[in-house]
Amino acid sequence: MFHRIQDVCILFAVIILFLLFFNTYIFQAGLISILINKFKWPILIVLVYLALSIGLHVWEMVSVSFRF
Repeated sequence: MFHRIQDVCILFAVIILFLLFFNTYIFQAGLISILINKFKWPILIVLVYLALSIGLHVWEMVSVSFRF
């Protein structure tokens, strides 16, 4: 149960981050490469963390279901 809540919260954080990008003048002026270069590592870290946490949660649920 808590695994799903954590994954949904991370997903919402990514959505909010991109919504904040869309509201900037730099994005609206078409200079998205500046935003991508500036925030490349934070975006990459959040996406890797999301993928790793989903993988861990799936692995835990599968391993628990095979124990019983």
